[in-house]
Amino acid sequence: ENESKIKPYFNENLVTKKKSWKTFTFFLWGWKVSKNMKTCPKTNAILQQIPDVISASVSIMEPHIDIKPHRGDTNAIMRSHLALHVPATLPKCGFKVRFEERSWEEGKVLVFNDAAWHTAWNHTGKRRYILIIDVMRPEFNHKKYSVCSMVLGSLSVQALIGKIGILKKLPKRIKGLLLLTFAGIINLTLRFRSITNL
Repeated sequence: ENESKIKPYFNENLVTKKKSWKTFTFFLWGWKVSKNMKTCPKTNAILQQIPDVISASVSIMEPHIDIKPHRGDTNAIMRSHLALHVPATLPKCGFKVRFEERSWEEGKVLVFNDAAWHTAWNHTGKRRYILIIDVMRPEFNHKKYSVCSMVLGSLSVQALIGKIGILKKLPKRIKGLLLLTFAGIINLTLRFRSITNL
């Protein structure tokens, strides 16, 4: 019933078929998506009880796709995959971090460092659903706002470059300035409006 609220992952260059990797987000790097939280009150209540959660979303892989190797913007978090519905095990459906491959198991959690190279695939005829939860590592707790701001800034720049192709040709220095500008604005917004769960 909430299908219209499920959005394709913003960076479609990471998937082998467009609109085949989708997300339903509750938190995004400290930013609450209130309308989605209200839609799933039981899930939201559980997420609110987990200390230091900064991101949480349901991730959906459509049938017959691969998510290309990629890595996250920071090693300040630990990412957890809670398997909700997995249509098959390896080799048809799985996950790889660096050199290690694993199957998701429904009801079980895989924890990994998002900054390591990782990839995933679903070579079955059914969707795969997992709940992704990002938790701040204790040694980075005092930098929550800075980490969230930098990652949101990076995601903003990536999205902007994806929509305005000519920006891809900008020198790295200019892209870096864009990132710092977005991160600075986001940092101020997160602190001033107190709209985070941090």
